[in-house]
Amino acid sequence: MKIGVCDTTFARVNMGAVAIDELKRHAAGLSIVRRTVPGVKDLPVACKKLIEE
Repeated sequence: MKIGVCDTTFARVNMGAVAIDELKRHAAGLSIVRRTVPGVKDLPVACKKLIEE
């Protein structure tokens, strides 16, 4: 299963890493693709690109 995680550098906490750690803890054999964008306004475009991959 392929899962996309998109986060922003604007956050004070590395939420992408937190999400990936939780996914790995609860499920094995996942293919995780991570994208980090510079701001909140860039998140929808990055998510759309992950869905289309």
